[in-house]
Amino acid sequence: MMTSEDLETLYPFPPSSPAVLQTRDAAEDLLHQYGKSLTALFHSYNDAVYDKKTGLVRTDILLSGTKDVTKRQSSFYDNVIFWKTNQLAQTLTLIPQDPEFLQSLKARILETFWLPQEGHFLDDLSREGKTGKWYSSDWLIVLMSGFLDPKNSTEQHYFTDSVSYIQKHHLDEPFGLKFQEENRANRQYFLPRVFAPDYGGTAIWSNWGMEYTKLLAILYDQTSDPSYLVTAKKQIDAYAKNIVIYRGYPEVYAASGVMFKNLIYKSVRQTGWVVSFEQARALVHSVSEHQAL
Repeated sequence: MMTSEDLETLYPFPPSSPAVLQTRDAAEDLLHQYGKSLTALFHSYNDAVYDKKTGLVRTDILLSGTKDVTKRQSSFYDNVIFWKTNQLAQTLTLIPQDPEFLQSLKARILETFWLPQEGHFLDDLSREGKTGKWYSSDWLIVLMSGFLDPKNSTEQHYFTDSVSYIQKHHLDEPFGLKFQEENRANRQYFLPRVFAPDYGGTAIWSNWGMEYTKLLAILYDQTSDPSYLVTAKKQIDAYAKNIVIYRGYPEVYAASGVMFKNLIYKSVRQTGWVVSFEQARALVHSVSEHQAL
């Protein structure tokens, strides 16, 4: 809200018309009014989740995430969120600047969770997760948080390898993106495990599908590999078709590609998250034109 620089850096494409950020003054007022409370909340969060011995998120607590139905122990997602929270707290001067801590934390997360032979990030640090070398599509938090940069030559392989893994295991078919290859129902809380085990398993989530599409567009722009653009356009076309079919933007789809629903739950159909689709479509269009010049 205070600056558009982060968003423009993460998803670089020229806007159709100049836009003036209108939230800066309000954000500064909120920071001034609630700064002390935010600082206290940060320290409370930090004390609750950080394990000083391992230098990572604790494994003996369960944190909320994009897969709230699933119990995970110090997931990759949790650790990236912890890094981002620290970065934001420093950026907003809620806590003293400590770039060395951010750098060492990032290096530790990458060393712990990246599986080079498998070509993806480890889901979490549970015994089952490490033994099974489990994957989860919420690894894409590294893109929207800026934890990793696909335009950085030393970090790009994390993205290209992960995309290869996704495509090898058909997680982006009939369109993206499925959370994982199997449901792992035994890790879910009782009600979802019984009534909707695929909700946090093989279901297709629009949010991650759009982040995946944005990533493909950026990788095409960086590598000129046409396969990235072809897949990105396929994703956009599938979602555009579904918007017409369902007269909305469903949050979740079944693995088969139909809108997710069962006896106790039906996907939210009309959500503001459709802006992510519009953003992805604009980015795909932008890189297509850029490469054509």
